[in-house]
Amino acid sequence: MLSTSHQAPAAIRRSGSGRIRTCVKNRTVNNAMTLAETAVKADTSQYTAPPGEALRAIMVAVIAKGVPALNEEITDRDAFIENRFHEHLHARVIRSLPRDPMQVRLLDAAVQAQLPRMGASSGRCFELGRS
Repeated sequence: MLSTSHQAPAAIRRSGSGRIRTCVKNRTVNNAMTLAETAVKADTSQYTAPPGEALRAIMVAVIAKGVPALNEEITDRDAFIENRFHEHLHARVIRSLPRDPMQVRLLDAAVQAQLPRMGASSGRCFELGRS
């Protein structure tokens, strides 16, 4: 969150905890006061500027400003996938299947117990991912 506006320790020191707190609070960050105080405290102990700090600060700012756009794109893609899923013919059945590995094992055991009655060969009914 801070990396969109304050990339280097010197920038945080210049702003101070009051401005940092306001900046973070305006962006609805949890524990804004604690985050601001921790950032200022950490940055006041860093007085040596390593070589390339300005370039790194620019790179961090560019990357950090792109994160909200990526989050929005991911949200849009998730909504698209969710909508397509609900259009699927068997969506209701798929949604009703258990997702918990223990429930999947119980369902598998129950179905396997019924297979001989149905004249089917026994075997694994559901493939479980590696847990």
